[in-house]
Amino acid sequence: SMAAPVAEAPAAEVAPESRLDRWRRKLLDLTYRNRLIAFRETRRAIPLSAPDLGALEDALSGGARFEVRSLPERGPRDDALEQARGGEDPVGRFSLDELSARRLRSPLAPAELERRLLEIWRHARTAFEESGAHVLHLAVGTLVYYESSSSQSARRAPILLLPLRMERVSVTAGFRVVLGEEEPQINVTLLEKLRAEFPI
Repeated sequence: SMAAPVAEAPAAEVAPESRLDRWRRKLLDLTYRNRLIAFRETRRAIPLSAPDLGALEDALSGGARFEVRSLPERGPRDDALEQARGGEDPVGRFSLDELSARRLRSPLAPAELERRLLEIWRHARTAFEESGAHVLHLAVGTLVYYESSSSQSARRAPILLLPLRMERVSVTAGFRVVLGEEEPQINVTLLEKLRAEFPI
């Protein structure tokens, strides 16, 4: 949690924790280059179909390991079934069933998904070997906002960040993800952006 404003307090009376919080905030990159402020999909990001975020978070917290696979391709028969069921979202229903089977589904094509999983796994492993930092997170929830009332394009920012670990089952069997040991975090960079530039 962030410290309350203490601007009116004499400098000598400001708690060390408050000073530390201010120093940390000054170090945050609040420009739109920061993907925690303005998310951009790159080779190190994988979109997931997760219609029940609460169930996903509960399963991860319980130690569940999830495979990551592509959504099956839709065809004319799928569209006809959806129309016959009164517009029920078949992708959402399928993804919910897959969640119970400990599989996460992505709209990426299989070859592209495999490329990104490998890229993310290598990057996370290298970052940990070089600095001891675990850099892989699952973004749960997204804030969609505009820089100003005249902005034409929306910005997107993750809200909750869950630490993840990737396990490579084998070269042919692919990867699984499991919740990491660190605490989930609210996107503090986004909080500071909202406080500093939008008075929220």
